Amino acid sequence: MAKELIYNYNPQADELNLTFGKVRRAVGIELENEVFIQVDPRTKALVGITVPFFSRRLSAKERNPSAIKFSGELVAVGLGRN
Repeated sequence: MAKELIYNYNPQADELNLTFGKVRRAVGIELENEVFIQVDPRTKALVGITVPFFSRRLSAKERNPSAIKFSGELVAVGLGRN
């Protein structure tokens, strides 16, 4: 079953928010590159992504195609390891 993608760009904050499926309670986790993911605390499913400084990152990507990377592993941020 495909999930709906809801996106919102706030130009004043220069922030892009992506939500997968219905908006629901989630735990925010900051990745190394200041990108935030939102994870359902019960199922550990990825439910959203927040990208601050979006236009600046997009401009950097045009100069350097590898500039926007989602590095990290969900397990490494405490969702699967003890």
